[in-house]
Amino acid sequence: MVGTTFEETISDRKGSTTLRGVITKWETNKLVGFQLEGHYNRVETEFQLESENGYTKVIQRAKIEFISFTRFVMIFMGSFFKKKIEKEFASQFERLKDLCEQAQESIG
Repeated sequence: MVGTTFEETISDRKGSTTLRGVITKWETNKLVGFQLEGHYNRVETEFQLESENGYTKVIQRAKIEFISFTRFVMIFMGSFFKKKIEKEFASQFERLKDLCEQAQESIG
């Protein structure tokens, strides 16, 4: 698993960008970590699963580094982009939750 490469395309109403990725950490049923890099930023992120009160808790950690000219743009527009990124993460978590619940219903 570690070392597997992939591409992810992120789209919104204004366009899309493709990020290249590599799996950097893997513990079956516990943890996945990966690094993504595109034209504008580099992201290191991991998802960790923990059992809590009979439920599974998903923890995401992310470090986002802007590259090239976007470093300078972030001085002025950082809070706007931070809100946009947080909204995207929340949307991804909601989708992940839906997929997990659908899978659980089909099993149970």
